[in-house]
Amino acid sequence: MAKIVSSLTDTKIKHLKSKDKKYKISDGKRLYIVVEKSGRKWWMYEYMYNGKRTQKSLGDYPEISLKKAETYQKYCVWDIIANKYHSSTPNSGTD
Repeated sequence: MAKIVSSLTDTKIKHLKSKDKKYKISDGKRLYIVVEKSGRKWWMYEYMYNGKRTQKSLGDYPEISLKKAETYQKYCVWDIIANKYHSSTPNSGTD
């Protein structure tokens, strides 16, 4: 059965507390806020690239707000799409 994921809000993020182990909370669109044992919070975008799960750090919270992290995630998606397109395009001009 599909897991229901609620969207993140600044209020929810501010109230996240550290635990015995590092944990992450998803926005449901592969953007995560990671909470370290030390209490540090940072953004992570998780995606598939060449069949492998890949993670990209987007910066620390609150320096990087939720809105900014969502914007960075969109740029990452476009960058990944552009790189896939360019890497699959045959090299032209070399006959």
